[in-house]
Amino acid sequence: MEQNKTKMESPIPNSSSNATDDNKESKKSIFSQLISKKLIFILISLLVLGFIILETSKKVISLNKKPEKLVTIIKKQIPIPSYKTVCSIYVFARSKEREDFVRLDLKISFFGVNGIDCFHNNLVPYKDIIYRFLKNQKPNRNSLREWSSIVQNSLLKYIKKNYNICGIKSIELEQLQRL
Repeated sequence: MEQNKTKMESPIPNSSSNATDDNKESKKSIFSQLISKKLIFILISLLVLGFIILETSKKVISLNKKPEKLVTIIKKQIPIPSYKTVCSIYVFARSKEREDFVRLDLKISFFGVNGIDCFHNNLVPYKDIIYRFLKNQKPNRNSLREWSSIVQNSLLKYIKKNYNICGIKSIELEQLQRL
């Protein structure tokens, strides 16, 4: 029986030693849990910090890159409407060399379609204004080049300054014919 008592007594001291072992293990497990929580927190913080650094470095690198060339391909040209009309003026032209009766075909460009309508409604006054201006001009020769510079520069400025109710954009000499 003594053996039985010793066997019975042995579990009691062992249980106290088990309790202290359990306390040590529980302290270790609590400590390991705290360490593992801190470790997980640190790892997650490092991951987030690494992600932030990676994204900001991508943005900095993309800002330093030269922009890519924009390639445009024209599939079909857009037609720009032409607001032009032709007007013929007959003038007795006096140059320094000689006097000629000439026909000047003027191509008149407008800013919009309303300008053409306005010009055709006021055709007689405009032709009279152009005729009076051109009959007072005295180029060096009665040539296309001389009359072209007068029409494109002087006549256009004169009409724009004094009579531009129809929105004339430009005037070009299309043809000069001696009659």
